[in-house]
Formats: sequence, structure tokens, C-alpha cells
Amino acid sequence: MKKSESILVGSGKRQYPVLFTEGKCIPESVSALTASSQSVIIIADATAHALYQKLIAKVLSKIGKRAKLITIPSGERHKNGKHLLGLLESVIALGVDRSATIVAFGGGVTTDIAGCLASMLLRGVKWIAIPTTFLGMVDAAIGGKTGVNSELGKNLIGTFWPPQAVIVSPDFIRTQPRGEFKDSIAEAVKYFAIQRKPSLKDLKLLQKGFPEHDSELSMKIIGQCVRIKAGIVRADERESGVRAFLNFGHTIGHALEFCGSYRYISHGRAVAAGMVGAISLSLKQGLKLSPAVVELQEYCIELASGRKVTIELSEALTALQNDKKRKRGKLMFVLLKEIGKPYLSPAPNSRELRQTVDLSIGALVD
Repeated sequence: MKKSESILVGSGKRQYPVLFTEGKCIPESVSALTASSQSVIIIADATAHALYQKLIAKVLSKIGKRAKLITIPSGERHKNGKHLLGLLESVIALGVDRSATIVAFGGGVTTDIAGCLASMLLRGVKWIAIPTTFLGMVDAAIGGKTGVNSELGKNLIGTFWPPQAVIVSPDFIRTQPRGEFKDSIAEAVKYFAIQRKPSLKDLKLLQKGFPEHDSELSMKIIGQCVRIKAGIVRADERESGVRAFLNFGHTIGHALEFCGSYRYISHGRAVAAGMVGAISLSLKQGLKLSPAVVELQEYCIELASGRKVTIELSEALTALQNDKKRKRGKLMFVLLKEIGKPYLSPAPNSRELRQTVDLSIGALVD
């Protein structure tokens, strides 16, 4: 994947590009994309603002008086309806009209909440996503899903609202803390599980070489993940079919995040633990044990392990019942017939479900 290339996501009038560029080119790109907007509101999380204050200042300068900056707190625990409503009021107070463009600058939480804001503001305005984390680049900012968390569960409030464009620059990856980068790898591992790309070998090489990583390898992995997701979204934008496969590991993972109050268990770590459980359940339902499957599960355990946390099994099982991916009242899991061949399956009997969730919880401990 070259820095001057782009990948189209979606179809018809809802199609948009994922633009790959160098960080220094972002001000010009944003200026060009927002040329027809009367106002441009940049929403940056505190972490991204601290790291890229100079770049954001250049974007503001390039756009001129039409541009305003709003910073928001970092972290999943701030991604809720109360914070979204307050943010909407702040933007409305700036006197925006329907020609406004919202620019999300930050991690997956920021693109989720800013995209949701854009879909609701004046019944919908344009928005641009600039993910600054590896997780955001390979998954969170791609696909047009937006949303916030409810007191009952993760991402239960939201919309499908495609951006005008997503701007990806691997230059941002070098500033990520090692633990956060490891956390981000889990979403790319999900793509390997359901599509066999990117390879675990490449992912391990990238993780091992952080932060002086191979830029070419970063681009290759990001490009592979974006292409896979672009193809899936093109076939099923609103998750009525194959897009559900992108939830591999997320059913249990989201429940674990919720139980950790979005403070003690990161998204990637929770998803990795969820994949451990999903692989175990797949083995019980016909997936053949092979060296590749063993390697996949062992790598997921490595990515899930970390600071000790306490989660009650009963609490996690309760949280599962509020999963947004239920169908006709039934909890659904993405499982594997083999690596690269996912399928949807109803939750197993209560005994097997308890064992599966308990295994995922156990994966969170070193």
C-alpha cells in the first residue's frame, strides 16, 4: 500500500475513499475536502490533541476562520449519551448550518462519537475521520458505524452514517504507547481469523519492531484490513448478513469491557479474550485442531493477558444478554468452520456458555 493510494468503501452515493497520505499532507487534504463548508468543526480527543497540537494548528490555519476546535476527554468511559448531548449543544452554539463538516481527529472512541454527532446534528451533516491509532486505521474508523455506549451495554446507541472520507497516515503509529499498540493488534488478528489476512507472522513482526517499525509493513497490514472491510461493507453496509462476521470475538469482548466499566479492560484486550472463547467454542462445534488454530489461540491469549482484573462470571453473563447483535431474542456468536471461514451460530447451552465466558475471563490474567 502506497501513501498516495486510496481505497473505496461502500457503494453508490454512500461510497467514500480511504485516503493514504503522509501526516504533513493532512492540512491540504482537509482543506480541499471542506472547501464548500461554511464551518468546519474539528473534534479531537485530549490525547491526540496533546500529541499532534502542531498538526491540528496547521489544519486550522489552512482552513481559516471557518474552522473551530473542540477537545474532548480521551477514553471509552466518556463515550456515552450524556457526553454526546453536551457535545451536540456545544457545536450548535457555534451557529453551524447544514453545510458544516465535522472532522474527527483521534482514536476509535473519537471517530465513533464524532460520527454519531454528525449523523444527528441538524439531521445529518458531512464528516471526515482522521484515525490516529492503529486500531482506528484497521477497523474502528472504517465502515460508517457510529455510536456511543448505554448504561446497559456497549454501542447500543448509534447510526450507520458514512463519512465523506477517511484519512489514514501511518506516521501517527510511531507515537502510540507500546501497550496501546499491542491492544490495537487484536482487531487485525480478527481479520486473519475470518479472512486469513493479514498473516500472524506479519503482525508479530510489526508488534516486535514497535516503535521503530517497518513503515512498509504497517502500510501493507493496514491496506489489507481496509480492503477486507471495504469488501464486506460493500456487500452488507447495515450488517444484515456477512458484516456480522466482523464481530468475531466481540460478543464476549464487549461484555468484558462493560464489566470493567471501560476503565480496566481495553477494547483490544477484551476482543482478544473474546476470540479465545470463540475459538474454544468453535473447536467444540467442529473446528479441527491444527498448528494454525493453536497458534491463533495462543496469540490471542498473549494479546489478552495483562494487569489482573476481577470479573464475576455471573456479571459477564448478564452483560451478554444486552448484546446488540441478538437476533429474535437469541444471542449470536461468530465461530469458525476453519480459519478464514466464519459462520453465525446461536449461543450454546447454558453450561457451555458459562465455560466459554469463564475461559475468556481467564485469558485476561497473565
